[in-house]
Amino acid sequence: MVAYGGASGQMLGALDVARGMWAWSHDTGAAGFDLATDHALIVSDNANVKALNSADGATLWTSRLDGGLSNTLREMAASDTTVFYGNFVLCPGATPTSSFDLQVVACQQIYAVSLADGKVLWQRQLAPNPIYNATHTAYGGGILYYQYFSGDQASGERVTLLAFDAARDGQLWSHETGSLFETIAAGAGAVYGIGPAQGGACSTAIMAYSARDGLRLWQQAYTPCPQGFIGGFLRFPWVVVG
Repeated sequence: MVAYGGASGQMLGALDVARGMWAWSHDTGAAGFDLATDHALIVSDNANVKALNSADGATLWTSRLDGGLSNTLREMAASDTTVFYGNFVLCPGATPTSSFDLQVVACQQIYAVSLADGKVLWQRQLAPNPIYNATHTAYGGGILYYQYFSGDQASGERVTLLAFDAARDGQLWSHETGSLFETIAAGAGAVYGIGPAQGGACSTAIMAYSARDGLRLWQQAYTPCPQGFIGGFLRFPWVVVG
């Protein structure tokens, strides 16, 4: 499968490697490529999620989600059966204006969409308190993890990791991590992140937090120790679980 720029948007195509020919190609228009499964390619635009048959590019299903504010729909994570999306929607009781501030009127909305038929399995709106700034999300062991920060450098940042039951919604726990992750991965029993170390000789570390309650299990200094943190890990490996 190949994704590449087209005349009106993104193109998806399948290459028959035995014959060296394109088996099919599809112009997704404004939709961007999010996920590949064994049988489908998942794309989304500002309000819609669509599954394309990986064999011929035909549309299998389309799921329309709330368009949100400022076209913020994005794919967050996926399991074998579900893909999770998030966007910012109008908070209850908030009144937008022509120059509204997302920090005042926006609440994060999370959707769980079935990969089999596009049905919305559940959706959850988070409180503004203030706006949730998601840094990274991950799925592992039946749990959807969502890390966010509030505040700023002047007043102090508060970094929180949330855990949701990915199959039935419902928040399992909320725990302050003290560190804003640069990348995140999850597996059965734990979620892992790379971020500023909490003590130690190196300022950057790989950390593990318990899937049961969010408490930190261990911290290991990153090797070799990088000189900086924010935006500095593009040249370093991702965390891979499995």
